Amino acid sequence: MELRCVAIHLDKKDDRILLEPHGDHQIGSRLVDYDKLSERILALHTDPHRYTLIMGDVIDNIQAYAGGMIDKRWSEDVTDDELNTTEKQRDKFIDLYYPIKEKILGIMSGNHEYKTIDRYQFEHDFCGPLEAPYLGSMCMIHLGLYYNKKPLGAFEIWACHGSYAGMRVGGGLNRLQDLAGRYDADIYLHAHVHDKAFYTDHQITHIPKTNELGARPKVYVITGTFQKSHLKGIDSYGERRAHPRVSKV
Repeated sequence: MELRCVAIHLDKKDDRILLEPHGDHQIGSRLVDYDKLSERILALHTDPHRYTLIMGDVIDNIQAYAGGMIDKRWSEDVTDDELNTTEKQRDKFIDLYYPIKEKILGIMSGNHEYKTIDRYQFEHDFCGPLEAPYLGSMCMIHLGLYYNKKPLGAFEIWACHGSYAGMRVGGGLNRLQDLAGRYDADIYLHAHVHDKAFYTDHQITHIPKTNELGARPKVYVITGTFQKSHLKGIDSYGERRAHPRVSKV
C-alpha cells in the first residue's frame, strides 16, 4: 500500500475543495469518450479548487498476446489504429493531463497497466512526466486543509483500483462497504467497476470532551469510466459480457 500526505492551502477560509477522481479511461480503445474526458479536464483546469486522483486503467494496453498468454479481450474492432501500442497510449495520456499536472494528487495503477508494466516502468513512464506520486493499486491519502498556515481540518482518503465482476452497481457498493470495514478513512474510492455511484453513511462516535454522541460521515464512491460500452459497428468486450455500462464520470 502507498501512503501520502497532502497539504492544501486555501485562499479564503470558506473555500470548498472538490476532489474529482478520474479512472478507467483505457486510452487506446475506440470506445473512449474524449468529449467527456476533455470536458472534465477543462473543469480541473479552470477551477482552482478542483483536484483529481487518477484511479488506474488509464490505458487499454490490450494486446493479442501479453505476458506470454493470449488475451481474450483483444479485438481488432476495438483497438484504435493510431494508438495501437502501449507507448502511444501512454503518450496520449500524458498529453491530456500535462496541462493540469499540478492538480493531480497521484496516479494509481490498474489491471490494464500492471498486467505488463512493473512499478519501475510505471513510475518512470507515467508518473515521472506528470511529476505525480505513484500510488500503486491501493493507497491512503491524508488530506490537510490550511488557512494562513493554520490547520482547518483533515480527511483520510482510502482508494483502490480494485476488482469486480458483477452486473449491478449495488454489488460494487456492497463490496466497497465490506472493504471499508478494514480501513479507517472518511472517503472510500473504488474504480474498475465502470459505473458511478455515491453513498454516504455515518459512524456513531463518542466525544469525550463533551461526553456526547457524534456522527462521523463516511463517503463511498464508485468512480466511473470514460468508456462507452456500446457503439454502432463495434463489437466490444462489454457487449460480449452484456455489460450495460456507458461513460459515467
